[in-house]
Amino acid sequence: FVKLPQMAPMEAIEGKSETPQAPMKPITALDKIIVAFAGPLFSFALAAFFAVIVSIIGRPLGEAEGTRTIGYVLEKSPAEKAGLKAGDEILEVDGQPVTRWAGMGKDSIIWRIVRSEGSTIPVKVKRAGKEVALEATPEIPDNSIFERKNLRQLGITPAFTPMIAKVIPGSAAQKAGLKANDLITEVNGKKLLNLLDLDGYVKDHPTEAVTLTVLRDSQKLAVPFSVRGAKVGTVVKNGPAQTAGLQKGDTILTANGQEVPNAEWMTDFIAKSKGETLTLGVQRGGEKMEIKVTPVVPLSGSTDPKIGLGWDRNEGIQWDEIGLATIRNPSVSEQLRTGVMSIVDTLGALFSHKSDVKLQHLSGPVMIGRLYYHMFQSKEGWRMALWFSVIFNVNLAMLNLLPVPVLDGGHITLALVEAVRRKPVNFKMLEIIQTACAVLLIGFMIYIAFFDLSDLFGFRGKNEELKFAKPEAVAK
Repeated sequence: FVKLPQMAPMEAIEGKSETPQAPMKPITALDKIIVAFAGPLFSFALAAFFAVIVSIIGRPLGEAEGTRTIGYVLEKSPAEKAGLKAGDEILEVDGQPVTRWAGMGKDSIIWRIVRSEGSTIPVKVKRAGKEVALEATPEIPDNSIFERKNLRQLGITPAFTPMIAKVIPGSAAQKAGLKANDLITEVNGKKLLNLLDLDGYVKDHPTEAVTLTVLRDSQKLAVPFSVRGAKVGTVVKNGPAQTAGLQKGDTILTANGQEVPNAEWMTDFIAKSKGETLTLGVQRGGEKMEIKVTPVVPLSGSTDPKIGLGWDRNEGIQWDEIGLATIRNPSVSEQLRTGVMSIVDTLGALFSHKSDVKLQHLSGPVMIGRLYYHMFQSKEGWRMALWFSVIFNVNLAMLNLLPVPVLDGGHITLALVEAVRRKPVNFKMLEIIQTACAVLLIGFMIYIAFFDLSDLFGFRGKNEELKFAKPEAVAK
């Protein structure tokens, strides 16, 4: 490893010269501190530069990020068991007032859930003008050892108006006349609080024709729209679906002669089958066929009968993940404070022995690059990228100031030790410390990169938590 000049005597780096040279001023501890502090200072100055730009041009704030209202409560989730309902406005989580759904910080709903440490999480909501105090028991879904461990969840999603990001050419959505940036405000006159609300309505009204209320350029349009069937996204290994011959990309149109309105309805139908053989009408490309499959209770992942399928959306729409965005102009101080508090809160969670947040939940260069890529896919992504650069550079500056050898903070710490001792730190000891810490740092970066790559490419399907006995074992 390269010896750092601010920490090592010059002769240790260059060797003693036989050529007479003019006397040089000794490198003091203060000189080393100034050199080491320059890196974090530059990162912080760059963050301040980006913050000035963002304060002028603004940054997008999506409905899903800034709301406090629950848009959808997942079935059989901790939230449903606790009595939380769609439309509830969350006032407090785990005893802390909250003002927004996403992001980090004490005022974030998601962060308060993730950061909670008790066996239950107190939640205070406003419902029909009254405050209601509830208590939910969070769950941590199991996942593969190749993935980051899941964090605490209640099973709630934010309220925001479903917004179309892109319409796939030739799809049912294009044929219905839907366009990018359309807002879907109602289905058959019922106000939508979330995209899952639309799916839930179709599941609960399987025989109804669907008319969407679309807001386009301040005009309300009534658009008849109905996409039937459940499209297969993943097929779980050894599951009944795989044994029966179902494949990724198949669309299930009927089940025991009944028309399948959507994937949510099909999931419920399978769960209620009580293990009876189902006759599925399947479309594969231009061919239609019948496939018989018998649901079974998997070895793990569920207590309901399953056939081992995950679903893809089939309406031909790519939905915007944050809903309608408004441009907000945060002050420079607010942005820098947000960056500082994000790293403070993260370190607080990491060093708390009761916290579920671990080192594996941090992100490295791979994930940061992925975030920038996704930002630039949206219309206002360049504004979001500038805002994220503020947070990123503040985080980089503060992490560099941690008193860990090989980081600038470690150099400053050792220089302070030198100042107190009034002589440089022993070179051999310095070399051992720096080498050991460099090895640990590189190992940590590889560790984080592994999980980043796992998130990026995925080592399993989204329904792979279901485990089935091998067909041979079932036959016996």
